[in-house]
Order: sequence, then structure tokens, then C-alpha cells
Amino acid sequence: MTATQLCPSAPSGPELLVPAGDLSKLYTAVTYGADAVYIGGPLGGLRQRAGNFTLPQIEQAVTYTRRHEVNLYVTLNIFPTAQDMDLLLTYMEALKRGGVRAVIVSDPVVCSYARQMGFAVHISTQASCLNHHEAQMWKEMGASRIVVGRELSIEQGAALQEAAGVEVEMFVHGSLCLSYSGKCLISNYVAGRDANRGGCVQSCRWPFVIDQKKSTFTVLHPLNSLDLMGLPLVPRFVQQGIRALKVEGRMKSHLYIAAATSAYRQALDCYLAGQELDTARLQQLVSMVSNRGFSSGFLNGHPPGEGLSLYGSGYQSQVDFLGHVLEQDDDGNAWIHFRAPYDHQRQQLYLLGVDGSEQAINRCLYAPDGTVRERIVSNGVAIAQLPAGSHHLVLYGRQRGANA
Repeated sequence: MTATQLCPSAPSGPELLVPAGDLSKLYTAVTYGADAVYIGGPLGGLRQRAGNFTLPQIEQAVTYTRRHEVNLYVTLNIFPTAQDMDLLLTYMEALKRGGVRAVIVSDPVVCSYARQMGFAVHISTQASCLNHHEAQMWKEMGASRIVVGRELSIEQGAALQEAAGVEVEMFVHGSLCLSYSGKCLISNYVAGRDANRGGCVQSCRWPFVIDQKKSTFTVLHPLNSLDLMGLPLVPRFVQQGIRALKVEGRMKSHLYIAAATSAYRQALDCYLAGQELDTARLQQLVSMVSNRGFSSGFLNGHPPGEGLSLYGSGYQSQVDFLGHVLEQDDDGNAWIHFRAPYDHQRQQLYLLGVDGSEQAINRCLYAPDGTVRERIVSNGVAIAQLPAGSHHLVLYGRQRGANA
């Protein structure tokens, strides 16, 4: 394998590309079936609050993904100022030494430098590539894939891919920004936090007072888009030959990553195998995790009328993400890192299988000192007997008495 050669994806279908905000989430993504994972490092990745990877952690990610034949892409999709460039180039050289083979960029100069350094280059959706003429320009600059603007339909993405002769990647699931391809300055003005530096405060989710006739005031959320879900459209993505399907969410939880990866992995595998696709079950799997309601966005063409949620911007969720399995020994003893408080009296604990199945965990939890625990604090560690093969699996809870 050469320096820029990537792992082969499923030969007859799109690559499933999943986010990871830190190393443990990368393990989750790979465990639940990702073909590729994209991450951000200490510079240039547009997600200040995602946790992100240090350079040593990126090297760990490189080793782990290669061992599992999963591709790894590092985001460098900042639009750099003159002051950014020296630091960015030094950082890119460090990524190269660390074994990174592919980067996601938005800026033509960063693209040029990345190709000179030998990286495979994917063009970010931040570049707003919407036509094959621009895609051909990026291809001439050395880009091998275009993450097209979210304003394109599946068929438009496929037409661009054919006309330009370059791979097309499309977002299939996750949060949507109402601004054009994510280029928004509201956060800069109202909070002094630069969205192009990963500091967006999501002003589009805020309530606004609408002055009607100077006497009647209504509080609405006119910029609050629903989340994207393309599960029912997976057959069309495959039929149109779209090269990669991308899940949004480097700042999302392990449970979000596990549920979305499992659902789209199953949808792709079932369709490619000619098996019946139980879309309703898979939609339920992703719907149980925190979301703002779902829309197909532009994937079917013009967004549907229900693409906004005017009357609220809060998340809805059927379950609570609780933790993930750090390791498991040969006797089935699993060390669970609880990311949120757990109370056995109030919550039923479940283990999410790779196939999206859930298994109720009714066994005792033990503290590392061997004492039985019915309550676990946030960031606590507990030990439980779990089914073999539970390493890196995710756990969640339902309030006792709630319907599954």
C-alpha cells in the first residue's frame, strides 16, 4: 500500500463515513460498522468543542483503523488567514509523519499544499461545490473526492460525479445548518465566536421575537432546521452510484454514533444483498437517540415544507446515553465507563448490539473494589458480566415503566 493508498470499501456500494470526536468514539464507530472515520485534530477542523485528537492520539487512530481496514480522514477545512498558514503547514507535516493518508479541505491553497505533501485530498462541503465545472477544477488540483454542498439532490450529486469524473460524497444523516453550506456569521456578530474557527454558538437554534403589527409579539425559531435522515433513500444512493455516505456529528455522543452507524450499515448491507430492508425498524433505532426531528433536506430536491421546527429547538430522545465498555476479559467481566449518572431504581440498563438489537442488563454492577453498586456517578467506572464480544459496545437507559 502506497502512502496515499486507502483501504478498499465495499466494492458494490458506497463507503459509510462516520464522525468521531475523540479516540473512544472512533472505537465505537469502527465497532458498529463504519467503512471510514473522519476526525479533527488540534488545528483547522472547525469543531473547537468536539474534544478532538492530539497528535499522539491521531497516530493511535491511524494504527487502529489500519488494523481494522478502515479509512481515516483528518479535517483541515478551515479557511485560513495569513496568520494561520505557517502553523497549519507545520501541523500538516506532523500529520504526514504520523501516517495520515487523507485530509478534508476547503481552501485551494491548503489543497495544493496537501497534494505536494502526498495526501489524498477530499474537498469539504464548506467549499460549496455544486456543479461539475468546479468539481473538475478541484480534480485538476489533485482532489480525488468532493463532499458536495448539502443543497444538491441525490440525482444532482450523481450527475456531478459522472460529468466531473471524481468521487462524490453526500451527507446522509445529522444536524443541518440553515446557512448556505455552513457558511454563517451570525455567531460572530451576536457572540463574538467565529464559526470558521469552530466556535459557532448555534444562534440559528435561538428563539426570536417576531414583531407583528407592532403590538403582537410571537416567539418563534425561524432558523431552526430539522435533522437530516436519509435512511429511506439508501437504495437511491446506491442506484445512483454515490461513492460515500457521510454521517454528521463529531460533537455527538457514543450512542448517536453507534445507532447511526448500525442503522446505515444494515441498510446498505441489506440492500446490496437483495434482502428486504426494514426501514421502519432502522428509523426507530436512530429516532430513539437525541434529535430535533427529521427531514430529507435537499436529498429529494427542494426541501419539504416541514424542514423547520418553528416552535422549539430542543432535542427529543427516548433513551439516555449512559456509557460504553472500555474493556472485557475472557470471563465476560466488562469495565463500563459511565458518561452520565445511572440509578438502578429509576433506569433499566440496556446494551446496544452491533445489529441494533438491545439487551436488558439485569446483572449486578460492581465498583472496582468489589462492592455492589445500584447508583453510578457520571464518569464513574463499574464492572458487570456482559455477553462475550461487548468490548466498545454502548449502553443506554430507559426510565422504568417507559415503553420500549
